[in-house]
Amino acid sequence: MLAAVAIIMLVIGSGIGYGISASMAPAPTTTTTTPTGLSGTIPIGVIVPLSGDLADYGQRAKAALQVAEGEINAMTSGTAVSFNFLVEDSTTTPSTTLTEVQSFAAKGVKVVIGGMDSGDLLTISQYVSSNQIVVISGESTAPRSSVGTGVDNGSYIFRTVPAGDSEGLSITQAFLSLGIKYVAAITSQRTYTEAIMSVFQSDYQAAGGKVITNVEYAPGITDYTTQLETLESAVASYNASQVGIFCNTFGEAAQILSQAQQRNSPLLNYRWIGQDSITQLSVISTEAGVPASKVKLTGLLFEAPSSVAYNNLVAAVQKSMGQTPDIYAVAMYDAAWIAVLAILAAGKYDGPTIKAVLPYVADRYFGASGNPVMKPNGDRETMDQEFYAVEMGANGTATWVDVGHYDSATNGFNWLGT
Repeated sequence: MLAAVAIIMLVIGSGIGYGISASMAPAPTTTTTTPTGLSGTIPIGVIVPLSGDLADYGQRAKAALQVAEGEINAMTSGTAVSFNFLVEDSTTTPSTTLTEVQSFAAKGVKVVIGGMDSGDLLTISQYVSSNQIVVISGESTAPRSSVGTGVDNGSYIFRTVPAGDSEGLSITQAFLSLGIKYVAAITSQRTYTEAIMSVFQSDYQAAGGKVITNVEYAPGITDYTTQLETLESAVASYNASQVGIFCNTFGEAAQILSQAQQRNSPLLNYRWIGQDSITQLSVISTEAGVPASKVKLTGLLFEAPSSVAYNNLVAAVQKSMGQTPDIYAVAMYDAAWIAVLAILAAGKYDGPTIKAVLPYVADRYFGASGNPVMKPNGDRETMDQEFYAVEMGANGTATWVDVGHYDSATNGFNWLGT
């Protein structure tokens, strides 16, 4: 283990010094030593949602991973090893993710970056554990118990973002800071959203709030009339200043809000706050900008600290696709670097060895999302959160605007400008 740790420090030193800042660094002029046993092109599986409800996130993650792949191969250009990222579309469907993981396994892939939907991790957890495939997710934030088998210490699943338990606390503080003591929720019946609902309800009620109803719906439906009617009935006896709507959904929030607008629903007189799976989705701001801005639909994202590594990544992704990478794209970029550094530190392309080394690498790594120190179960310890709301601009275009900040260390919430 001492030898492995020594290799980690050498590799991470070269990675941070060159790889993460590759867009501004010159090409290496010396040949570095590759750990014994590694040579040739090493495949890294990548599974991201390039279509479906999370396609916005998946496209940005793909762009960030392409930046990482280029930097990583620039770093190792003087060695006997290179890395090839094999990108597949999960279609935002857990069963597709499992199929892709199985396909990767047949090709000898031992490390996979992806599983952006927590349902993906739930679906693949038993398979990757049985087949000793290391998976690093930069998006899944459901509480660890919702990610399936092997969730305790020793799991083959790692996450470079914190579990969503902290979202229950931050959303609670967001509602309470507005004087909202009653919440009516609308929840998609997905692994992630149901887990978040459970955490939020517990935190909100412990803080003195009350969830008056939680209206659920099956993924894939297109008519939300029944759900809207149930919510309208639940909040009818409350003043709009007393009640908020917990929008515990994905991209279908655009359709829910549009249908609320079509029926001139009184729900549009209430404040809507959601979790991270709605935040900065262009489908919401473009297809439901008017009702979303009316309710000031608000969602959160974990926040990366300002750094050269972060700024370089943002510049590279903006250049390649004209968008700013969200925190999950940033965390996926770091997942790629951690995966490669763990492989190099392990000295062989072997699941159990990489799994054993990876936490040491993560603890000593500082990348675009900061220092992703991991808990014993493989989840990132913590991150602050930024809240964004849909607002209508002077030109009549709805955009996501930074409106608040949650401090994870103090459990404190501040609305910007107040």
